[in-house]
Amino acid sequence: MAAGGDVVELVHEQVYLGQVVNNVYFFEAIVGGASLQDLADWFEAAVVPATKIIQNDEVSHVALRLRNLFNLAEVVEEPLTGVGGNASGNLELPSFIAASFRLDHDNAVVRPGYKRFVGASESNVTDALWAASYLVGLGLIADELVNPPATPNDDWAHVIVKRLCEVANPDPLGVPSCLKYRLPQNQGEYDAGYPTSYEIQPQPTSQNSRKWYT
Repeated sequence: MAAGGDVVELVHEQVYLGQVVNNVYFFEAIVGGASLQDLADWFEAAVVPATKIIQNDEVSHVALRLRNLFNLAEVVEEPLTGVGGNASGNLELPSFIAASFRLDHDNAVVRPGYKRFVGASESNVTDALWAASYLVGLGLIADELVNPPATPNDDWAHVIVKRLCEVANPDPLGVPSCLKYRLPQNQGEYDAGYPTSYEIQPQPTSQNSRKWYT
Protein backbone atom coordinates (compact mmCIF):
# COMPACT_ATOMS: atom_id res chain seq x y z
CA MET A 1 0.00 0.00 0.00
CA ALA A 2 1.30 3.45 -0.95
CA ALA A 3 1.34 6.32 1.52
CA GLY A 4 -0.48 9.48 0.56
CA GLY A 5 1.78 11.50 -1.73
CA ASP A 6 3.84 8.51 -2.88
CA VAL A 7 4.47 8.26 -6.62
CA VAL A 8 4.26 5.03 -8.59
CA GLU A 9 5.99 4.47 -11.90
CA LEU A 10 3.90 2.29 -14.21
CA VAL A 11 5.60 0.74 -17.23
CA HIS A 12 3.32 -0.62 -19.93
CA GLU A 13 5.52 -3.12 -21.76
CA GLN A 14 4.72 -3.99 -25.37
CA VAL A 15 6.54 -5.67 -28.25
CA TYR A 16 6.26 -4.38 -31.81
CA LEU A 17 8.07 -5.78 -34.84
CA GLY A 18 10.52 -7.59 -32.60
CA GLN A 19 11.33 -4.56 -30.44
CA VAL A 20 10.35 -3.86 -26.84
CA VAL A 21 8.39 -0.60 -26.72
CA ASN A 22 7.42 0.79 -23.34
CA ASN A 23 5.03 3.54 -22.34
CA VAL A 24 5.85 4.97 -18.90
CA TYR A 25 3.35 6.72 -16.64
CA PHE A 26 3.42 8.16 -13.12
CA PHE A 27 0.59 8.17 -10.60
CA GLU A 28 0.42 9.89 -7.23
CA ALA A 29 -1.44 8.28 -4.34
CA ILE A 30 -3.99 10.88 -3.26
CA VAL A 31 -5.13 8.86 -0.24
CA GLY A 32 -3.20 6.89 2.34
CA GLY A 33 -3.11 3.14 1.78
CA ALA A 34 -3.66 3.35 -1.99
CA SER A 35 -3.25 -0.07 -3.61
CA LEU A 36 -0.75 -0.61 -6.43
CA GLN A 37 -2.74 -3.66 -7.47
CA ASP A 38 -5.90 -1.56 -7.74
CA LEU A 39 -3.98 0.91 -9.91
CA ALA A 40 -2.77 -1.92 -12.16
CA ASP A 41 -6.31 -3.29 -12.42
CA TRP A 42 -7.69 0.14 -13.33
CA PHE A 43 -5.00 0.71 -15.96
CA GLU A 44 -5.60 -2.74 -17.47
CA ALA A 45 -9.33 -2.05 -17.70
CA ALA A 46 -9.19 1.59 -18.86
CA VAL A 47 -5.94 2.48 -20.65
CA VAL A 48 -4.84 -0.82 -22.18
CA PRO A 49 -8.08 -1.37 -24.19
CA ALA A 50 -8.01 2.25 -25.41
CA THR A 51 -4.40 1.78 -26.52
CA LYS A 52 -5.21 -1.42 -28.41
CA ILE A 53 -7.88 0.42 -30.40
CA ILE A 54 -5.25 2.49 -32.25
CA GLN A 55 -2.73 -0.33 -32.73
CA ASN A 56 -2.36 -3.03 -35.33
CA ASP A 57 -2.12 -6.70 -34.50
CA GLU A 58 1.68 -6.69 -34.72
CA VAL A 59 1.72 -5.10 -31.23
CA SER A 60 1.74 -7.60 -28.35
CA HIS A 61 0.92 -6.45 -24.83
CA VAL A 62 3.28 -8.11 -22.36
CA ALA A 63 2.98 -6.73 -18.83
CA LEU A 64 2.40 -3.84 -16.46
CA ARG A 65 5.31 -3.21 -14.07
CA LEU A 66 4.69 -0.90 -11.13
CA ARG A 67 7.10 0.37 -8.48
CA ASN A 68 6.74 2.92 -5.72
CA LEU A 69 9.50 5.49 -6.31
CA PHE A 70 9.57 6.34 -2.61
CA ASN A 71 9.50 2.72 -1.41
CA LEU A 72 11.29 0.56 -3.99
CA ALA A 73 10.40 -2.64 -2.16
CA GLU A 74 6.77 -2.09 -3.15
CA VAL A 75 6.25 -3.50 -6.63
CA VAL A 76 3.51 -5.14 -8.67
CA GLU A 77 3.82 -7.03 -11.97
CA GLU A 78 0.69 -7.76 -13.95
CA PRO A 79 0.96 -10.00 -17.05
CA LEU A 80 -1.02 -8.87 -20.09
CA THR A 81 -2.33 -10.72 -23.11
CA GLY A 82 -3.62 -9.73 -26.51
CA VAL A 83 -2.59 -7.61 -29.47
CA GLY A 84 -3.68 -4.43 -31.17
CA GLY A 85 -7.20 -4.43 -32.51
CA ASN A 86 -6.54 -3.64 -36.18
CA ALA A 87 -5.33 -6.03 -38.88
CA SER A 88 -2.02 -4.75 -40.20
CA GLY A 89 -2.51 -6.15 -43.71
CA ASN A 90 1.27 -5.92 -44.17
CA LEU A 91 0.89 -2.12 -44.11
CA GLU A 92 2.21 -1.55 -40.59
CA LEU A 93 4.30 1.56 -40.08
CA PRO A 94 7.81 1.07 -38.63
CA SER A 95 8.42 1.15 -34.90
CA PHE A 96 10.00 4.61 -34.95
CA ILE A 97 6.76 6.19 -36.20
CA ALA A 98 4.44 7.19 -33.39
CA ALA A 99 1.20 8.99 -32.66
CA SER A 100 1.34 11.51 -29.83
CA PHE A 101 -0.53 13.97 -27.67
CA ARG A 102 0.52 16.59 -25.14
CA LEU A 103 -0.81 16.63 -21.60
CA ASP A 104 -1.10 20.15 -20.17
CA HIS A 105 -1.15 21.33 -16.56
CA ASP A 106 -0.64 24.59 -14.64
CA ASN A 107 2.72 24.00 -12.91
CA ALA A 108 5.11 26.33 -14.72
CA VAL A 109 8.26 24.59 -13.46
CA VAL A 110 7.26 21.20 -14.91
CA ARG A 111 7.24 20.61 -18.64
CA PRO A 112 4.08 19.38 -20.38
CA GLY A 113 3.93 15.62 -20.75
CA TYR A 114 4.00 13.96 -24.17
CA LYS A 115 2.80 10.41 -24.77
CA ARG A 116 3.70 8.47 -27.91
CA PHE A 117 2.20 5.25 -29.21
CA VAL A 118 3.44 2.84 -31.88
CA GLY A 119 1.54 0.35 -33.98
CA ALA A 120 -0.17 2.46 -36.62
CA SER A 121 -0.66 1.35 -40.21
CA GLU A 122 -0.49 3.20 -43.51
CA SER A 123 -4.28 3.15 -43.64
CA ASN A 124 -4.33 5.42 -40.56
CA VAL A 125 -2.61 8.24 -42.47
CA THR A 126 -4.23 10.53 -45.04
CA ASP A 127 -2.21 13.27 -46.78
CA ALA A 128 0.54 13.05 -44.12
CA LEU A 129 -2.00 13.52 -41.30
CA TRP A 130 -3.64 11.04 -38.99
CA ALA A 131 -7.09 10.05 -40.24
CA ALA A 132 -10.01 11.52 -38.30
CA SER A 133 -11.06 8.16 -36.87
CA TYR A 134 -7.52 7.57 -35.63
CA LEU A 135 -7.51 10.93 -33.83
CA VAL A 136 -10.71 9.89 -32.06
CA GLY A 137 -8.93 6.79 -30.81
CA LEU A 138 -6.02 8.84 -29.50
CA GLY A 139 -8.52 10.99 -27.64
CA LEU A 140 -9.89 7.92 -25.86
CA ILE A 141 -6.44 7.27 -24.39
CA ALA A 142 -5.90 10.91 -23.45
CA ASP A 143 -9.30 11.02 -21.73
CA GLU A 144 -7.99 8.42 -19.25
CA LEU A 145 -4.80 10.38 -18.50
CA VAL A 146 -6.31 13.71 -17.41
CA ASN A 147 -7.66 14.44 -13.95
CA PRO A 148 -10.31 13.27 -13.42
CA PRO A 149 -10.08 10.41 -15.94
CA ALA A 150 -13.01 9.16 -17.97
CA THR A 151 -12.96 5.91 -15.98
CA PRO A 152 -12.96 6.84 -12.26
CA ASN A 153 -9.70 6.17 -10.41
CA ASP A 154 -10.44 7.72 -7.04
CA ASP A 155 -7.22 6.86 -5.15
CA TRP A 156 -4.72 7.96 -7.79
CA ALA A 157 -3.88 11.04 -9.89
CA HIS A 158 -1.93 10.86 -13.13
CA VAL A 159 1.05 13.20 -12.86
CA ILE A 160 3.91 14.58 -14.94
CA VAL A 161 6.95 14.28 -12.68
CA LYS A 162 9.72 16.87 -12.69
CA ARG A 163 13.12 15.25 -13.17
CA LEU A 164 16.11 16.32 -11.10
CA CYS A 165 19.48 17.12 -12.62
CA GLU A 166 22.04 14.50 -11.63
CA VAL A 167 24.93 15.51 -13.90
CA ALA A 168 25.18 19.19 -14.77
CA ASN A 169 26.93 20.36 -17.92
CA PRO A 170 30.43 21.40 -16.82
CA ASP A 171 30.16 24.33 -19.20
CA PRO A 172 27.87 26.83 -17.43
CA LEU A 173 26.83 28.24 -20.80
CA GLY A 174 26.52 24.85 -22.48
CA VAL A 175 23.36 23.43 -24.01
CA PRO A 176 21.80 21.40 -22.58
CA SER A 177 22.48 22.64 -19.06
CA CYS A 178 22.00 19.15 -17.64
CA LEU A 179 23.52 15.98 -19.10
CA LYS A 180 21.65 13.41 -17.01
CA TYR A 181 18.39 13.52 -15.10
CA ARG A 182 16.89 11.28 -12.43
CA LEU A 183 13.51 10.75 -10.84
CA PRO A 184 12.75 11.98 -7.32
CA GLN A 185 13.48 9.50 -4.54
CA ASN A 186 11.33 10.97 -1.76
CA GLN A 187 8.50 13.41 -1.23
CA GLY A 188 10.89 16.23 -0.35
CA GLU A 189 12.32 16.13 -3.89
CA TYR A 190 8.99 15.66 -5.60
CA ASP A 191 7.27 18.23 -7.81
CA ALA A 192 4.67 17.48 -10.47
CA GLY A 193 2.03 18.76 -12.83
CA TYR A 194 -1.52 17.38 -12.77
CA PRO A 195 -2.83 17.14 -16.36
CA THR A 196 -6.32 18.50 -16.88
CA SER A 197 -6.33 18.91 -20.67
CA TYR A 198 -4.57 17.63 -23.76
CA GLU A 199 -3.72 18.47 -27.35
CA ILE A 200 -3.51 15.71 -29.94
CA GLN A 201 -0.71 16.08 -32.47
CA PRO A 202 -2.23 15.71 -35.97
CA GLN A 203 0.92 14.46 -37.72
CA PRO A 204 2.93 11.28 -37.22
CA THR A 205 6.05 11.84 -35.18
CA SER A 206 9.13 9.80 -34.41
CA GLN A 207 10.10 7.94 -31.26
CA ASN A 208 13.58 9.24 -32.04
CA SER A 209 12.43 12.80 -31.32
CA ARG A 210 12.93 12.22 -27.58
CA LYS A 211 15.63 14.36 -25.96
CA TRP A 212 19.00 12.73 -26.54
CA TYR A 213 20.32 13.54 -23.10
CA THR A 214 17.64 11.81 -21.02
